[in-house]
Amino acid sequence: MRTFLKAVLILCLLMTLILVPPVVAMLLGYSVWSGAMVSAGALGLLLFFFLMRFLWSRYRERKFVNGLVSKGASAEDKAIASEQRKQWKMSVAELKKSHLRVKGDPLYVLPWYMVMGESGTGKSTAIENSGLVTNLAQPPRVSGVSGTRNCEWWFFNEAIVLDTAGRYATHQDESQDKREWHSFLKQLARYRKKEPLNGLVVTVSAKTLLTGTRDEIEEEGRKIRDRINELMKVIGARFPIYLLVTKCDLIQGMTEFCEQLPDAVYEQVFGSINGDMQCDASFYLSSSFAQVTKKLRNYRLQVARSLGAESAQARVLFFPEEFQGIESRLKTFADAAFSSNVYQEPPFLRGLFFSSARQSGHPFSKFPEAARLLKGKGGDGEQDAADTSYFLHDLFSKILPTDRNIHVPTRRLIEGKRRLKVMAFSSLALASLTLGVLLSYSFSQNLSMVREVQREYAMVPSLRGELAEDVDTLERLRLLIRNVEEKNESRLLPDFGLDHCSALERDLKVRYCDRFQGVFLAFYDTKMGDAVVNFSGETSEGELAGVFPHYIRRINLIAARNQGADPEALNALPQPDFKSLLIPDGHWDNPSVLESVSAQYLDYLAWASPKMLAGEKAMLASWLSYGMKNEELSLSWVVTWCNGLGGIPSLTLAEFWEGSHHLSDEPFVGPAFTLKGREQVFGMLTELEQALESPLEIAQKKSTFLAWYHEAYAQSWHRFATYFPKGQETVTGKEESISTLVRMGTQDNPYFALLSEMALELSFFPSEVEESPLWMEPIFEFEAIRQHALLSTQKKKGVPNVRVPGKGAKFLYRIKKVAGPVGKEDQVPEAVAAGADAFNRYAEGLSGMSTAALSPAGAFALAGTAFTEDPVSGGSAVRTAMHGEESLKIVMETHRTPRALFRTLLRGPFDYLWADTCNTAGRYLQDVWDETVLSEIQGVYNKKSISGLLFGKGGAVKRFVAGPAKPFIGKKSKKGYYAKEVAGRSIPFTDSLFTYVTRGTYSVKSEKAVFKVTIEGLPTDINPEATIQPHITTLELESVDKTQVLTNRNYRAQEVFDWSPKEGGAVTLTIGVGDLVLEKKYIGGWAFAKFIKDFSNGRHEFRIRDFPEERASLKRKGVRYIRVKYKMTGTKPILRMMNNVAGKPPEVIVAWLD
Repeated sequence: MRTFLKAVLILCLLMTLILVPPVVAMLLGYSVWSGAMVSAGALGLLLFFFLMRFLWSRYRERKFVNGLVSKGASAEDKAIASEQRKQWKMSVAELKKSHLRVKGDPLYVLPWYMVMGESGTGKSTAIENSGLVTNLAQPPRVSGVSGTRNCEWWFFNEAIVLDTAGRYATHQDESQDKREWHSFLKQLARYRKKEPLNGLVVTVSAKTLLTGTRDEIEEEGRKIRDRINELMKVIGARFPIYLLVTKCDLIQGMTEFCEQLPDAVYEQVFGSINGDMQCDASFYLSSSFAQVTKKLRNYRLQVARSLGAESAQARVLFFPEEFQGIESRLKTFADAAFSSNVYQEPPFLRGLFFSSARQSGHPFSKFPEAARLLKGKGGDGEQDAADTSYFLHDLFSKILPTDRNIHVPTRRLIEGKRRLKVMAFSSLALASLTLGVLLSYSFSQNLSMVREVQREYAMVPSLRGELAEDVDTLERLRLLIRNVEEKNESRLLPDFGLDHCSALERDLKVRYCDRFQGVFLAFYDTKMGDAVVNFSGETSEGELAGVFPHYIRRINLIAARNQGADPEALNALPQPDFKSLLIPDGHWDNPSVLESVSAQYLDYLAWASPKMLAGEKAMLASWLSYGMKNEELSLSWVVTWCNGLGGIPSLTLAEFWEGSHHLSDEPFVGPAFTLKGREQVFGMLTELEQALESPLEIAQKKSTFLAWYHEAYAQSWHRFATYFPKGQETVTGKEESISTLVRMGTQDNPYFALLSEMALELSFFPSEVEESPLWMEPIFEFEAIRQHALLSTQKKKGVPNVRVPGKGAKFLYRIKKVAGPVGKEDQVPEAVAAGADAFNRYAEGLSGMSTAALSPAGAFALAGTAFTEDPVSGGSAVRTAMHGEESLKIVMETHRTPRALFRTLLRGPFDYLWADTCNTAGRYLQDVWDETVLSEIQGVYNKKSISGLLFGKGGAVKRFVAGPAKPFIGKKSKKGYYAKEVAGRSIPFTDSLFTYVTRGTYSVKSEKAVFKVTIEGLPTDINPEATIQPHITTLELESVDKTQVLTNRNYRAQEVFDWSPKEGGAVTLTIGVGDLVLEKKYIGGWAFAKFIKDFSNGRHEFRIRDFPEERASLKRKGVRYIRVKYKMTGTKPILRMMNNVAGKPPEVIVAWLD
């Protein structure tokens, strides 16, 4: 049932492989042929898989010993294997040199037999005493501990016998003996591939059968069976096996029995032949043993009568029974070695034989009591030693050679060959079928593609002279060819001679090239050629930069194509820009069209004929040569071309400054004036020389251009570096300011980064430009010193194998210019070491300033220290940076070269940090002013009170000036208060602060003085139309201890007034007009000063609104004003004091730049 189900399953699988692919192909819209091809391919792969699987299994069976022989082999094992191979080579060489080669292959003329058995069974003795002769010298034999060491060769006239070591049969040392045995099989299969072995003689000692236990005998039989199975696997055949029982003289009575036989009988065999290859070994052994025992019983009486001794007669009489005693154990051995089982193919037991090669030792008896009785009657017990050979000669000389060709293949081999034939035939049939299917499929594919191309090609319009439409037409044709090309290249199978698709592809490419070059490109080339003829000195650089690179690169592409470059190599070369060719005026720009034309041109180069390309190249070269010979044109268009590439960005302030604000008219370094741009410039010059017939055509122009180019290169960088400090104006906002402050304290600050970048970008000037600008010299020197400082710092930190990184290595040669030649590589000039030390101090100071400037308190503390410490011995970060910078300048002042630009850049990070520190410290002082001064007078409006709070004893302003602001404010007798300066910077105090402090201080001092003022009263006037006249004017000054009065009755009156701001009181002015008394009162500590100020011009005019209570009366009497006049002396100090009254303090005392 299982076999039937398996057959049904295989049939279903085959039907699936045959029917499903065509059906699926039809459903997906493909042809039935494609499905049939898939079916044929699947079946072919399936058969090929089974065939390979079978061959692989056979290969593994043939080579299974290889791995085992070598795996885990020790030195001794390898030596033994080498000895074994050497013995085989010697023996085979001896055979090949013998006369056997006349009869054929010496290895196959005689049959080969192997003798196998446990050590000590007498294999070698039986072969040696068999009585066979040989005319061939025997190879040397090597004996082991218990007999043959590995294998002995016996070259007899009848056969070649291989006497194997007993270790091979029983594997006493499992690992070593097994490897030797497998190595032996490998040699056997190697030298006798056609007919490895004709028979096997298995020996078992009668002593083992008589004395061994059944388990031991069965174990020995199983080991022999394993060796037989391995032999059958290697040989692939069932060969005859002869079971030879040796040392039968140890069976009681065997020697006496044989001695009575005729000598001619000794050479015969004692045993039987199995004529049925399918006969079970156990059954054969039983029947054979029974026959032999029966014959022995028939002969014993006849043999016994010929013996004289009674004991000898008894042994002969008992011999058949003694002989029968080994039957059961021999059967046990045979069952284990030869019986059939369901797992292994049974070996062919050809015969059972008994022998004795020599007589020695004590025979064993089945009847021990009878043996003792016979011994007591004169039996010796120990037989006499003799070398008589019994029943061996004919076994090796007749029986074995006669059976040479009776071996048959194993069932496994037969089934394998049958499967191989079936699969080979099926594969051949399927291959024929597949070939037919493939031919049909190829024809179908060719026909389908031809029809498809005819249909699509008919839809491609002709070129009309319109750029966009023509490009689209050519693109459609190109994609059609690409599609055909891809299909042809993607075909997994050959076309089998049906190359219509390939021919169609070639024809389409010819048509495409004719259209692209002959119709499309020729029109635009002609227009551009006419433009080249009209080029003059007034032609713009942009126009030249569009035309000449286009010509150059097209010429070089064609040259590369003519030299055999493939499409990938062409695509890797510099590509021409078709914008200048197709759109010379630049008013219309369609990137997709330009990309299409570039792709179309590359395919045109790949597909065009050499003749067509040669004509195009000659035309382009003539126009290029004409343009280069034009004396009015220079090569400066190369710079314009480089700047317009777009691949290299311009160098701007944003590369160094992190600010987001953009400055107007900001300079930049164009792409052509960078190292990458310079590579592009020189690359274009190289391309130009390659495109021309001779580079000498532009030699003079190139020299002139390079001189101009290098000068413009240097000027561009000088202009950018000069403007660079303004980059700090791009920094806006708190985050950008903090980030910039942090960077300024590192070696990656914008200024050092610019100097490093300039040193790199300008590095070629000293070696490649004859007159290098002198202003570059300190930049190179600084970079060399900076890199050495970095090197020394890393070494101090214990970094092993320090090397100057990157671009710094390019400037170490500048060290020689700074301090002269160096002795050894590990020595550094003193000037350089000093410069590096100065730079490190400068960098250390900048780092400290950066850290302090991040907080107002830190900036205030740093600024306070810098403003108060000794300029020479001071150790603040500011002084450290200043000293480091100054020392660095001194070290580098070895050449009198223009250094103004370098000094500006070198001091740039310090100036930025110091300015920010001063501004931040100013903000800190502003906060202190707000907290200690402005908060002190909140709610106070009296000037005298304010003055006392701020400028009196312990006043807030006095504490501020003498405390937090003291390091930053100075005072001189003439100049008064001023802001101190350090390194060209001061705290940005406002002028209002110094004015306020000056006035407040003066005001406080004036309050303690006593002023004497002489006042002379003059007549009081009134407006003419008034109906009344003033008649008395009284001035009264109150003080702490007295009241001073001046009365004027319209004639002169004079009085001296003593007044002190500290003790002054109210001032009352009384005017008598008619019957009215008018009163004007000045109050407060400064009342008298206010009165003097009102009369500072000698008179004061009062309006009737100044007397609200009497206003109506005055108006009725026609009074509009009353003019009071006093002549006063000694008032200037008071007026000056009034002007210097501090009053309310300013809210903003520090102005800083945001």
